[in-house]
Amino acid sequence: MDNQAASTVNYLGIDVGSTGIKIVCVDDDANALWRQSFPTNPLNIKLVEKQDFMKSIGVEIAAACSTGYGRKKIGWADCAATEILCQAKGVSALDRNCKTVIDIGGQDTKIISVENSQLARFSMNDKCAAGTGRFIEKAAGILGCSLEEMSKSPICEKGVLSIDSTCATFAETEIISLIAEGKDVSRIINSLYHSLAGRIANMVRTFGLTDHIVLTGGLATHGNLVYWLEQLLECHITIPDEPRFSAAYGAAIIGGDFIRRKLRQCE
Repeated sequence: MDNQAASTVNYLGIDVGSTGIKIVCVDDDANALWRQSFPTNPLNIKLVEKQDFMKSIGVEIAAACSTGYGRKKIGWADCAATEILCQAKGVSALDRNCKTVIDIGGQDTKIISVENSQLARFSMNDKCAAGTGRFIEKAAGILGCSLEEMSKSPICEKGVLSIDSTCATFAETEIISLIAEGKDVSRIINSLYHSLAGRIANMVRTFGLTDHIVLTGGLATHGNLVYWLEQLLECHITIPDEPRFSAAYGAAIIGGDFIRRKLRQCE
């Protein structure tokens, strides 16, 4: 989106995730004015760490809030909040009916309960990459596919291959074995999404299934994964616009809340 005029009051949310840095700017009414993202690497982390990064944005920012695993690296931000809190804030602002958020990150998967647009409780799986976006990324490398190609893979309801290992390393061995057996690549991809969906569905059932689930993270745009999640959970799953940016959007809203509280304290 184009940058807006500096005359409006703007707030910035910066989500420093394990695989990507996402930035969202909102106005005083929580309308997203623009967003941008780039890969998480040493060069880009150094870029956002610098105080003059805010000046390079081109609009006047009243407050900035950082989130994600690298949130503490943004020392110039006015405040910081956990990704879980920002996801609850951002998704509930996008969808007032949301009861549960499934956030599939690069290194972990989080199940977040939202009540009255507030964080209620959460559960997180960060012990093994087999239940995260990293699992699909590594599988794409083994299969010689890009993530974009994986995201557009056809859905096949029949003939799902067994990929049962709960350890990502053993799952990779299973993938290599299936390739050696001459199994069709599209069938393997379909089975990978089915396997990942099964792990996430088990997390959701243990956490508590609700009637309105919102899926966020980069894999939310992978139709194959969404299909299998809906089949296994037997419910409809809502995908917000730009699901990768929901935590950064929530952080920007929290930044606005932070500065408004400070202003009230000064009155």
